[in-house]
Amino acid sequence: MMNTSHALDHWFSKDLTCIKLQYQTNKRGHNHVKDNLLDISIAFFCFLIFQIFLISKKPHPSFLTNWPFLGMLPGLILEIPRVYDFITEVLEHGNLNYLFKGPFLGGLDMLFTVDPANIHHIMSSNFSNYPKGAEFKKLFDVLGDGIFNVDSELWKDLRKSAQSMMMNPEFQSFSIATSLSKLEKGLVPLLDHVAKEKLVVDLEDIFQRFTFDTTFVLATGYDPGCLSVGMPEIEFARALDDAEEAIFYRHVKPEMVWKMQRLFGLGDELKLKRAHNILDRACFKCISSKRDEISRGTNNIGSKDLLTSYLNVDTTKYKLLNPNDDRFLRDTVLSFMLAGRDTTGSALTWFFWLLCKNEEAITKILQEINKNISPRTKTDDYGSFNPQELKKLVYLHGAICEALRLYPPVPFQHKSPTKTDVLPSGHKVDAGSKILFCLYSLGRMKSVWGEDALEFKPERWITENGTSVHEPSYKFLSFNAGPRTCLGKEVAMMQMKTVAVKIIQNYNIKGTNKKPHRLCPTNWPFLGVIPGLLVEIHRVYDFITEILEVTNLTYYKGPCYVGLDMLVTVDPSTRAMHFILDRHFLINKKPHRLCPTNWPFLGMIPGLLVEIHRVYDFITEILEVTNLTYFCKGPCYAGLDMLVTVDPSNIHHIMSSNFSNYPKGPEFKKLFDVLGDGIFNADSELWKDLRKSAQSMMLHPEFQRFSLATSMSKLEKGLVPLLDHVAKEKLVVNLEDVFQRFTFDTTCVLATGYDPGCLSVEMPEIEFARALDDAEEAIFFRHVKPEILWKMESFIGLGDEKKMTKARATFDRVCSKYIASKRDEVITNMDSPPPASQDLLTSYMNLETTKYKLLDPSDDRFLRDTILTFMLAGRDTTGSGLTWLFWLLLKFPEAMAKIRQEIKTVLSPKTKTDDDSDSDSFNPQELKKLVYLHGAICEALRLYPPVPFQHKSPTKTDVLPSGHKVEANSKILFCLYSLGRMKTVWGEDALEFKPERWVSESGKSVHEPSYKFLSFNAGPRTCLGKEVALTQMKSVAVKIIQNYEIKMVEGQKIEPAPSVILHTKHGLKVTVTKTCLV
Repeated sequence: MMNTSHALDHWFSKDLTCIKLQYQTNKRGHNHVKDNLLDISIAFFCFLIFQIFLISKKPHPSFLTNWPFLGMLPGLILEIPRVYDFITEVLEHGNLNYLFKGPFLGGLDMLFTVDPANIHHIMSSNFSNYPKGAEFKKLFDVLGDGIFNVDSELWKDLRKSAQSMMMNPEFQSFSIATSLSKLEKGLVPLLDHVAKEKLVVDLEDIFQRFTFDTTFVLATGYDPGCLSVGMPEIEFARALDDAEEAIFYRHVKPEMVWKMQRLFGLGDELKLKRAHNILDRACFKCISSKRDEISRGTNNIGSKDLLTSYLNVDTTKYKLLNPNDDRFLRDTVLSFMLAGRDTTGSALTWFFWLLCKNEEAITKILQEINKNISPRTKTDDYGSFNPQELKKLVYLHGAICEALRLYPPVPFQHKSPTKTDVLPSGHKVDAGSKILFCLYSLGRMKSVWGEDALEFKPERWITENGTSVHEPSYKFLSFNAGPRTCLGKEVAMMQMKTVAVKIIQNYNIKGTNKKPHRLCPTNWPFLGVIPGLLVEIHRVYDFITEILEVTNLTYYKGPCYVGLDMLVTVDPSTRAMHFILDRHFLINKKPHRLCPTNWPFLGMIPGLLVEIHRVYDFITEILEVTNLTYFCKGPCYAGLDMLVTVDPSNIHHIMSSNFSNYPKGPEFKKLFDVLGDGIFNADSELWKDLRKSAQSMMLHPEFQRFSLATSMSKLEKGLVPLLDHVAKEKLVVNLEDVFQRFTFDTTCVLATGYDPGCLSVEMPEIEFARALDDAEEAIFFRHVKPEILWKMESFIGLGDEKKMTKARATFDRVCSKYIASKRDEVITNMDSPPPASQDLLTSYMNLETTKYKLLDPSDDRFLRDTILTFMLAGRDTTGSGLTWLFWLLLKFPEAMAKIRQEIKTVLSPKTKTDDDSDSDSFNPQELKKLVYLHGAICEALRLYPPVPFQHKSPTKTDVLPSGHKVEANSKILFCLYSLGRMKTVWGEDALEFKPERWVSESGKSVHEPSYKFLSFNAGPRTCLGKEVALTQMKSVAVKIIQNYEIKMVEGQKIEPAPSVILHTKHGLKVTVTKTCLV
């Protein structure tokens, strides 16, 4: 094909040259001019043909042709009837990303992506750069300034107020009561009527009516009565449908087109205009009525609908909320109604359609209901079942999640960056450009969900021990992700399970044959069904009732091996006997034999102390058999009760979704008091200022270059000479000590500008480094000792606390010395221009304090806390990561061989004329190409995370996604060491070292969400030094693997030492031989 192109180029060039010569020779002849113009026209026509030939070349047949002026829009319009499946095919062949080119000046250029790494980056890591923005608000203008449209401070106020209202236990109870009431008084009578009259009904319409009524009640307190036997037409509901359809077509029409339609009142825009008026009228009517009720005192005092709550909102807590403005209230309740009706209604529709296609799933759900749901009597509060028992229905939960994966209610999301950015996939996105997540496609990507991605398999959501599997939000995006995670998730899941149980228990749903049709998703912002889900409904218990009337007690035998044998009874005494027996056999049993005994007064501390030498593996074993979460009971009044969890859903909830409720808090600061008010200990506004300033400095290109230059210099002038000396003298060296010295020196340079010279042939003892080790050990034992005990040790000066006191004095003295020297240096160089690269201490001394209210660079204590925190993090985490990486590579030489081969294949050797250093053997900019090395490092960090545990504490009582209630100020512990070993999280090979799990089939790096891979923290506190650390680790690894052969001294037992940083207990002793990568 390339030869053809060259030939055409040659022909075209030659032809133009001939024409030009001929024109110059005969330009005086009129007839010749005509001939030459004809020749030029022919040549130009050939040029166009050539260009079209090139344009039509596409990477894959499913990709759209990019036509001149029209872009790819013609092809997309042709695929509109199946647009979701078409986009899925394109993204599957485009490595999860596809750049769509719209018409010239049409404003429709956009990047389609379903890459979880991109989603994580946009929705959480770089959240502030991707607001909803003016473009989103323009498309969804019908929602006004509701929570879905707004950004910045208004969004924060709306989010905070909605969270306060919706997470309130009274609202939760109101929500359950509303759903159950509508079930019993609306859904059941309607389904009974349909079954009795043997009618064909559109199940989607029924679910939309059910969710419309319940959402209307929750939002306004009024029941529109949409769900009834009469199936009335509700103007408001119809208006919502019209508005959604118009919004969808705004996404595929050039802005100029739909704005012209709006101006002249044509097509979808005419419908939207009418819908806008109806929505305004209905909302303002509800608001007016609610105001009248409140003013007359006739409003129900216990009413917990959102409209009442907003009318009574405490405006002193929310600066930008104005409950006196009817427009504000209209936008708020309309946003809630749009989300509540359509998302849950859509999900229920597709859920039952999938069940109709997979009858074995219905059987399993029914079996689960019969096993776990206790029958209720007519005197019970909730009718036929207790909604609190729905959490036991793991298979039903999996089936609902599977339906949401395959048919997400919101099939796409639109984002736009405020600043130019580069996504993890490598795509550059300019400020104001469009990015589209296709959630429908995300759930079908084989590279994300496996080869069975297109199959309906509820089992994929259930672990081997029968608990629910958590999938991170950047892979399962149905409830959004990051700070904008859906507040109504639990309400929606509870409502769907309630409806599902009620219907599956009492009715048999069958697709109708009277009006055969093929179901297709609607092209709306919400994933509806074309042409509706037409079904026949039959009651299940009609014949059972007849039997029970004459027998009172019947034993039913189910099919062989299906597990549906059951005792059907209406005898209250029989039910009571079963309850008593169950209670007798369940009481006083430990969850598992591995769990420590909870002794009177002493709690579980004796069993924990016995296992302290292998505490990480012990906790891992317990969490594996207790469904990822375990409550550890400490001694009475010792303050050591804590919930230990590695459940990714809990981690996501704590670190992101409900981040504001889980600050570091006074308890954390007490344990880590040596760090003062550094960024690790701080919360609230101080933390925001510290985070913002550190981010500004560390992400600056000049600091990045300074960091890289520091690492490369220390490699060449420190690490290489030391390893050469060890190899030459045939010494045994502690590799962990070498790495700690390397990272200590580089971190000190980056933090203070001074090189302590810890890494040298002499291996000097550095007081500051020793003090860091002692402080870390003391902090660890504070986590397992009662507070009164370690405080007594601190007071008297004993044990680890004595070491801590000495370490603190060392930190203060050394940091004061650095700060004083730096102040003198800054004063001396005051009249000189600032250097291009600055260490953090210099940067903080020159800080523009007008940008940060709470930072005071004139205070030496502030500077001490800041640089000490950075040195603790920078030295120990990277040093630990390198130690465990090389230990694993020494255990698995085949991985070392693959890295050597990758280095040889990928990296370009540097010559003496290269920019950085004459002796550098590789270009550090090429490190990103080393995919297998990156995978090996991530695998080492998964199995041996430098920070093996994290401590959290809620400010308010909360219920975690796992169902565990945590009281205010209680202790929660994440064990990162255990998280990386959970088979329910990482698969059956979780304990194996497999760098391949981080490499995709196409040879790219695999991204795992931070709530599963927590080594660099998660949410708003994600590690700012992640890229610096990874680059440093790769540089060291490449330098050593290129130039040396490392062998481990035999007879060593390598195991983790109990500490807040995961060091080895006895070091990693090796011999070094100088070699060459040929």
